Amino acid sequence: MIVLIKGLYIHLPFCKQICSYCDFSKLVAKRELKEAYLLALQKELEFRKPLLEGIETVYLGGGTPSCLETPLFKMLLKMISRLKAMSKVVEFTIEANPEDIDIEKVDLMLDAGVTRISLGVQTFALEILEKMQREGGFDTVSQAVRLLREKGFVDINIDMIYGYPGQNLQIIANDLRFLLGLEPDHVSYYSLILEARTILSHLVKNKVVTMPLEDDVCDQSELVVQTLETHGYNRYEISNFAREGHEARHNRLYWQLQEYLGIGLKAASQFDNHRYVNPLKISEYISEVNMHGVPKQTIETLEPEKELVILGLRLREGIELSAFEKRFLVPLFKVFPGLEQHLDNGLLELTKSHLRFTKRGFDLANQVYLAVI
Repeated sequence: MIVLIKGLYIHLPFCKQICSYCDFSKLVAKRELKEAYLLALQKELEFRKPLLEGIETVYLGGGTPSCLETPLFKMLLKMISRLKAMSKVVEFTIEANPEDIDIEKVDLMLDAGVTRISLGVQTFALEILEKMQREGGFDTVSQAVRLLREKGFVDINIDMIYGYPGQNLQIIANDLRFLLGLEPDHVSYYSLILEARTILSHLVKNKVVTMPLEDDVCDQSELVVQTLETHGYNRYEISNFAREGHEARHNRLYWQLQEYLGIGLKAASQFDNHRYVNPLKISEYISEVNMHGVPKQTIETLEPEKELVILGLRLREGIELSAFEKRFLVPLFKVFPGLEQHLDNGLLELTKSHLRFTKRGFDLANQVYLAVI
């Protein structure tokens, strides 16, 4: 087996509070548990070292890594920066909340070689932030961005959400105005997905909160896309927009179905046509790593042809047809003949080398995916 892992994902499950819409693996924990978790992370990284020799990107996500107490944050970054493989890394991203950004943590990130910051903002509207159970607001975000810029960070991403209960076109327009005023290099603007086992899902189920109408969400999406593209942000993926030269390299690994390694609680790895998932319970993860150096994983068989189409079409350039045939030894349309109908109805189009969504197809992607799943 030849493993060509290009990306490393490290999961920090800790948060200061749990956002109403979030179903990621996360928890509010005491310092002792955080320390035990970081020591387990270090052991798993050491065990996986042979797989890390070719990595080009590192992504530190969560949870919220930046919410760690400064000494623990320093410990985390030091264990990563000391990896021999880091000498070849071209992009090192860390997720952060704007309110966690201070001079000491920014200096620690710079010293560790972090090149890209992804700020979880979601909205600037204080009344929506309160419903989301988040902190923030324009003053907090602008202060964080200003400090990062002053310290020399170039690649700053801002994560946003539309389609949350209570949002309307006016709120989205205001969010976009504030967002553009910050001049980020990259914007991730996601349509809210109501996930099970979240606070918001419970509120909707009990009719305390009503989700917005689908047509209203479509109007919000159209406003987001038109505004960002008008102001020089290329929509290179369904939910991601970037100024020239600032596309996220790590996330491209996922969309192109390349091999990556996940470290930490519930982190997923993908290589050799399988997906390997770490334990969900933090006590189980820590215990198994301490005993064996690596946790027991759930192994899932991939359907790579299907996943490559679903993920690859998310990219603006779409799927390179010759690369698909070289990888799977069969033409794409022979595997998925149902896609041809979407060439006729205008949701898909062929370029000289790629199959991709049309602009209309981006908005009606789920109709196309039915021909694949």
